[in-house]
Amino acid sequence: MQENNAYKTMGSKLLISGTVIIFDCQIKEVIEICDMLIVLILKKSRITPNRNVFGVSISKKEIIWQIEKLFPTEDNENCPFVGIRKYQ
Repeated sequence: MQENNAYKTMGSKLLISGTVIIFDCQIKEVIEICDMLIVLILKKSRITPNRNVFGVSISKKEIIWQIEKLFPTEDNENCPFVGIRKYQ
């Protein structure tokens, strides 16, 4: 479980001030940048590779973007993002 004043995570649920957003898979990491939560979820086989990163607005309490589908090579489609980092 990851917790902050603005949000809390529990498994695949992201709680923002009483609003619950449920993802298809367990949440691995969350980084807060200004009014945005960058959410990395663990990949399951039914999720398109590389589409496991989301942008959630704290003030709107909703997902406003998802990472675009990207395959590094035609032969390797199984390459989800595995971490996120915030540079100071």
